[in-house]
Amino acid sequence: MRPSTRATPSLTLLEPLSFVEVVEADAAPTIDGLIDAAWDDATVVETGKQVEGAGATASATVKTLWQGTQLYVLMEVADEAIDLTGSDPWQQDSVEIYVDGGNFKNGSYRYDDTQIRISAENVVSFGGGGDLAFQEARVVSETAIVDGGYVVEVAIDMLSYSGVDTVHGLDFQVNDAENGARQGIRNWADPSGAGFQSTARWGVGQFVAEASTEPTGPVIDLGSPTVVAGGTIPIELSGLTPGAEVDIVLVPVGFDTVALEVAALQFGAAAAFVPAAVEFPLLLGSFTADENGEVSGSVTIPADVPAGDYRLLAIVDGVEVASVDLGVTAAADGEGTGGTGGAGGSGGAGSLPTTGAGNLSWMLLLAFALIAAGAVTRTVRARQTV
Repeated sequence: MRPSTRATPSLTLLEPLSFVEVVEADAAPTIDGLIDAAWDDATVVETGKQVEGAGATASATVKTLWQGTQLYVLMEVADEAIDLTGSDPWQQDSVEIYVDGGNFKNGSYRYDDTQIRISAENVVSFGGGGDLAFQEARVVSETAIVDGGYVVEVAIDMLSYSGVDTVHGLDFQVNDAENGARQGIRNWADPSGAGFQSTARWGVGQFVAEASTEPTGPVIDLGSPTVVAGGTIPIELSGLTPGAEVDIVLVPVGFDTVALEVAALQFGAAAAFVPAAVEFPLLLGSFTADENGEVSGSVTIPADVPAGDYRLLAIVDGVEVASVDLGVTAAADGEGTGGTGGAGGSGGAGSLPTTGAGNLSWMLLLAFALIAAGAVTRTVRARQTV
């Protein structure tokens, strides 16, 4: 018999797109390292993705505004010990701001893409992008060292790309140094550590006249913010595309798939970084949105999930579209096996399977890709409950 040459299907599970609305300023902030009232209306994001280093290294709260052709960024960095002794600028305590005007996501840097690095003492340097004089002419910055860290305030010329409803590739990074060497990196958007080489995985900022007050995408609502291990919790989703196939996945808060993959590459010890009892990400069930783009059902948390803080993710076509916090508490003797809500119904749009070897999405069973050190992929099996 002739052997089959048919390829095995696979799916890359992407991290969710990091998105921020950049509000138009009534009055432009003064670039002096002081936080004036102009920032009161700014939207806020955090450098919450640990790209390099162990534990929670220095991080920043980031505010953005725009006016005319200028993008304004304020980064309040939490860093107890400022170190500027490194011989290379990226080996010093500093922030980096990545800008792709027009959000071309070209991969390799275009001439007017820019990687701006600003140290805690306002020494400005650049990575990828056009020539040095061109990049320097676009940036005005100031810093201030304060109790518990430092402040970076910067104005960046967006050239011809600015205006209401325009979109731009953005990312914000904090470099944490100690004893003359970088010990950690935390980013807002790109978890790969390759943002200095490629614009492809930066986040997106949209210039708006004022911030939206309504949700702009799918939303998950839970019947309770906590559940006992082994128990069942009601769940509702809205804002989906009618007929969308949705997987519900459980991960611990702070679950860092990229850091896990880097550790496996460097030390060959991935198993040491995976919880022994439960393998994450944990697929809880799959369902189809009704004609209104909604689902009402329930999911059961396996009894062997340790107590702790988790997030429920809604995954559509390999991309996280919504998430919500969920606390799991330990079950007392005899508790948590029955739950509420009757999750095991017919598996239609109004119910969510909680066992389901035959109902779990083939996509997550086939692949959970992790991309690190440029382009690394590995498969993590979604744990089947019985």
